[in-house]
Amino acid sequence: MKRLASGALSLAAVLGLAAAAEPPAPPPLQIEGVPSPAARGARSPVLAVGPDGIVWMAWFEPVLPDSAAWVLRCSEFDPATGQWRSAHSMAPARESDTGGDGLPSLVACGNGRLFVSWSKPSAGAGSSLSFFSSSTDGGCTWTAPSLLSRREGDAAFPALATLADGRVLAAWLNRGGQSGPDTGAGLYLRFLTGPLAAAPDWLLDGHAAGNSQPDLAPLLDGGVLLAYRGLSEAGIADPRIARLHGRKWENRRSISPDGWKGDRADAGGPCIAADGGRLVAVWRTANPADPHILVSTSPDAGARFLAPLRVNAGTPAGLPGVALLHDGAALIVWSEQDPAGSVGVWVRRLAPDFSLNAPMYLEPVPAQGPAAVPQIAIVHDYAGDVLAAQAIIACRTSGGPPGVRTVLLNIPEADLLSTADENCHCSPTPMQLVGYSLLGTVVSLSSDRTSATIESDAVPGVLDAGRHVYAIDPWLGALLQPGRECLAHIIRKDGQWRLLDARLLDTGH
Repeated sequence: MKRLASGALSLAAVLGLAAAAEPPAPPPLQIEGVPSPAARGARSPVLAVGPDGIVWMAWFEPVLPDSAAWVLRCSEFDPATGQWRSAHSMAPARESDTGGDGLPSLVACGNGRLFVSWSKPSAGAGSSLSFFSSSTDGGCTWTAPSLLSRREGDAAFPALATLADGRVLAAWLNRGGQSGPDTGAGLYLRFLTGPLAAAPDWLLDGHAAGNSQPDLAPLLDGGVLLAYRGLSEAGIADPRIARLHGRKWENRRSISPDGWKGDRADAGGPCIAADGGRLVAVWRTANPADPHILVSTSPDAGARFLAPLRVNAGTPAGLPGVALLHDGAALIVWSEQDPAGSVGVWVRRLAPDFSLNAPMYLEPVPAQGPAAVPQIAIVHDYAGDVLAAQAIIACRTSGGPPGVRTVLLNIPEADLLSTADENCHCSPTPMQLVGYSLLGTVVSLSSDRTSATIESDAVPGVLDAGRHVYAIDPWLGALLQPGRECLAHIIRKDGQWRLLDARLLDTGH
């Protein structure tokens, strides 16, 4: 008996040591409510982040309570106060119609310049028209709505993006007046500003799925990524990606071969976010037998993708949204239905090592439709500091007074990375999180050593291969030597590339 007791104590000691050796649970995400600028009954919120980091939101709201007329409005988030500023009307009520296809699309170009696009039903079954309008004074006044497409006929599911040089690109679907789930559509694009603004609409893909809104993500190299759901001749609808690189569209490929076909009425297109060459894509597969939300990432501007991970636990009830932190972590929001039939919004963090943290429930939302698609945007990115990263989430809520609800999501990124680092020792240093890494050879220095010409391979999504001139501080100019290889960090600032830091590599001599 004494030997048994001794063995039990030894076993308890071993179990205690094992328990003590278990890694601590990662700190949870935290949310705090933010009063919404939208009126009661508002719906279809969308978020946009400008090059200055300011977050904007647009939404539909009834002109009067219980009114059948809707108006498109917008507001700017003030990070200093953590509140939304006064809302402005963006388009007249007769032009705004929540019966249109998909969500509105909003882009912020900086310095108070905004563009918005939306669709509304037109004459004829299954037909829509898409419009756009712009503002140069922070949303106070807007231009008269203009048709997005120069072609006659259908234009639905508009998407906008501001490129690195300030040009605004638009994408949309033309379904030829048909809107069934098996209907193929033409995916068209045009520039709304810049030298090519007068060029005709051009067809990128004549076999896009007709009920799936495309998405655009600009790249630092001046190009853009376009995600949409394609439709094969066999009726298979897979999420696809294409990259505008220079004046050509490249890397047209499937993000993931879902091999899925059937009723695609609620499938929706993929949602993407990019940071440099890093890309994250989330989408809903609409296989009736096993619908789910998938996420995948690419390290090279969409040329390759990792095998997707499943995000949801219950049954998806809408399309997902995603935002990307500079350290490579992604934040995914989506709605799903529990076994009791209730639908709620959830958020989940995808770590830089492509592992998923536990999901967190936010609040109840309507069961279906574009109005229930949650949105997320980064308010404060993580840059190797001890501060938490911060994002804002917007969704149409069914809890309490119906309307648009917004919450701030606080992400203890430093603690989350530190917890993961105990196992993988892969947490990036603050310097690694500043700008983008570059390996190249110093070609020459200016006479005053305030600029350096460096030749390097391509940094996908950031810089093409070749020689590029970088602004440098004098102390760095004194360090660099022509003909020597260096590992550097670069950042785009005030319209030019700047070398922040560099380390000469040992030549082996």
